[in-house]
Amino acid sequence: MGAETRVVFAIRTAGWHFFFGGILLGILAAAIFHFWFPYPYRKLLGGQHLIGLIFLVDVVCGPLLTTIVARPGKSRRELRLDISLIVCLQILALGYGIYVASQARPVALVYEVDRFVAVSASQVEPEELADAPIGYQALPFFSGPLLVGVREPLNGNEALQSIELSMRGKEPSVRPGWWQAYAASQPQIQKRMRQMSLLINNEKMHPILDDVLSAIDRPVDRLYFLPLTSRSSMDEWIVILDENAEVVAYAPVGGFDIPH
Repeated sequence: MGAETRVVFAIRTAGWHFFFGGILLGILAAAIFHFWFPYPYRKLLGGQHLIGLIFLVDVVCGPLLTTIVARPGKSRRELRLDISLIVCLQILALGYGIYVASQARPVALVYEVDRFVAVSASQVEPEELADAPIGYQALPFFSGPLLVGVREPLNGNEALQSIELSMRGKEPSVRPGWWQAYAASQPQIQKRMRQMSLLINNEKMHPILDDVLSAIDRPVDRLYFLPLTSRSSMDEWIVILDENAEVVAYAPVGGFDIPH
């Protein structure tokens, strides 16, 4: 009977811990998705996996530890002290999880050559932000990613340096000094973007695109696309554009190797 009382007491105490922890995480997850990982970045950059990890650590491990330390024979002072220590550990883990999420958040959607690239905060060197054009010298925190393009090299030496950096894995899209206003890249985008009908005619992609295109509610012959990539994901996406190269939607289909 004593063992049963111990189990019931521990489960009840852990249940309250789980309940309040779940509410806190739910609010936090909603805020992270809304401000840091709006659609489609929560899938493209792995925001959902990060929240899952935070949930595992803070909502599962915390109550499990509470189940271990909770005993009916303990004084309230001892129980509060034990749970306070567990909560402190959870707060530390939560703080680290939030930091990791902040580094993974998208800070720029960059047009580069023939595609869009989703750039996360961890990919941008803070000291290089001073080289960015005015208006782009600070990474967004709550306002969503910047929409920018990549400029042409200023001279031959800069072009050679850029090739060298790219060979080392540092493409122009992650270099703030190479960013330019999106409007300056729109004429080039209009030359590169491809008719949406090329994807509509593909039997594999047509079902996926139906819902996306019905939400846009625009004639298909006035819609275009370019691939969307990121270093954090192997999933294939496209950016859907109008005739002025304005971004109107995203879709989880491949945009490369589409026959003309």
